[in-house]
Amino acid sequence: MGLTVLIVIVLSGAVHGQGLATNKAHSLLLWKVTSRQGTAYLLGSIHVATPDLYPLDPRIERAFTNSDALVVEANVGDAQNMLGMLGQIMAQGMYPPNDSIENHLSPATVSILTNALEKLGLSLAQFKLSRPWFLALTIPMRQLQQAGFDPQNGLDMHFISEANSLQKPILELEGGPAQIELMGNLSAPEQELLLVSTLKQMDTMIADIDKIVAAWRQGDAATIDKLINRELQDDPRFKPIFQKLIDDRNRGMARKMDGYLTTSKTYFVVVGAAHLVGQNGLVQLLGKKYKITQM
Repeated sequence: MGLTVLIVIVLSGAVHGQGLATNKAHSLLLWKVTSRQGTAYLLGSIHVATPDLYPLDPRIERAFTNSDALVVEANVGDAQNMLGMLGQIMAQGMYPPNDSIENHLSPATVSILTNALEKLGLSLAQFKLSRPWFLALTIPMRQLQQAGFDPQNGLDMHFISEANSLQKPILELEGGPAQIELMGNLSAPEQELLLVSTLKQMDTMIADIDKIVAAWRQGDAATIDKLINRELQDDPRFKPIFQKLIDDRNRGMARKMDGYLTTSKTYFVVVGAAHLVGQNGLVQLLGKKYKITQM
């Protein structure tokens, strides 16, 4: 499991199976953060989902309704923002026209990549100019879409749509360009490692995500942390990638939330589930300064 599922949960996300239980006896992957001045609700995000994710637990919807603003990693519902992201993907996710991904991967990786694309009804020629990091995101997304998942059903889009309907302000913790720049700045070996890990775990990806979602439904942060971090324990080569994709970003998000919590307003914050868990997760970071309670 590990890094591939991490990429899916953090940067594209997925949830599978029946709708969320509404039994109030169990916890949610939702925390209430309270400072002297203000309040924030912190929800672990599922970015790409099937329609049976809904209806959400009423406690989640109430927290959103009672908030003054929505905060997301990137406002994927803003058309102008998305156009800018597409331009940046072309700049940082593609090789020049006279180049090819085959020039940047080992023959073994090219073989694995070719076979994986063929399983999805695609060909290497279609992605000749794609950089490895871009394929490491594109291939799982294609697989998820073939299985019935859709970003329009994700929690981000759900609450962005609700916020737009209610004319609630929508704020960004990072923004799409920053996320693309992060992926584009991974070294060539890191990008190939990320891609190979993704390709090798395609056959088990949906089942692996289901394990995380089962824990997510119960608000079981410890199990989510264990599942996501397993590959790091098996292969230390993933540690610097995890540092860049999770730990460094967590610190930046925590600083942004410090600013929100100095106001008297209430914020509903939706971030990838992997950002909440672990010793360097947002729950631990914010808990050092503020009162934080899991709902």
